[in-house]
Amino acid sequence: MVQIERMLFSGRLSGTLVWSKQPQGRLLMRVKFSEDVVPLTDLKVNPGRVIKHVNEAHRPLLLTSRGRGVAVVQSISDYELAEEERAFMRAVVAGLADLDAGRAVSLAEARNRLGLP
Repeated sequence: MVQIERMLFSGRLSGTLVWSKQPQGRLLMRVKFSEDVVPLTDLKVNPGRVIKHVNEAHRPLLLTSRGRGVAVVQSISDYELAEEERAFMRAVVAGLADLDAGRAVSLAEARNRLGLP
C-alpha cells in the first residue's frame, strides 16, 4: 500500500482510501466514493449493472440504505485475492513475532526438520 487517506462525508459516511501498486506498476485506488457508493434500491432495480461494475472496476461497492452503509459487494476474484493477501500478511506477522520471541531455527535445522537436502 502506498498511501492511506481518511475521508468523511457529511458526518455520516466515512471510509478509507487505499492506493495499491498493481503488477503493471500503476496505482489503483481501492475505493472511489463518487462511483462506488450505491443505494440498495439500485441493486434491487438493476443487479446486473452493479455486478458488472464491481467486476470491471476491481473495487468493492458500498451499498447504502437511508444514507448509511449496510453491505459491501465485491467480485469473487477480488475477494479471493484479498483473502490470500491477508493470510500472507498474518503469516509474516506471526513469523516476525516468533523471531522477536526467540523462536527461530537455523536454515540447516529447518531443512533437517523438513527432510530436505
